[in-house]
Amino acid sequence: MKVRFTSFLFADLATEVHIGKEIRKVMKQRKITVVELAAILNLHRQSVYDMLRRDNIDVKRLVHISQILQYDFYNNCFGKQQKLQ
Repeated sequence: MKVRFTSFLFADLATEVHIGKEIRKVMKQRKITVVELAAILNLHRQSVYDMLRRDNIDVKRLVHISQILQYDFYNNCFGKQQKLQ
């Protein structure tokens, strides 16, 4: 199931959060390379680069990446903005 973060639940957040950029920031903090993440996800390196350029991501993939990077993208990227509304 592919969910776009520009759906009705996240419409106001779409311009504020680029999930690919957020993942890249956390990868940098955790010192995980694109090649390493690709290997763990069983993807080609180019697929990971493509994913990091997008502003949307499959929910299951985001959960998996959250587990790998030990980072809660939902609460850290979307939860704060949602509380402000």
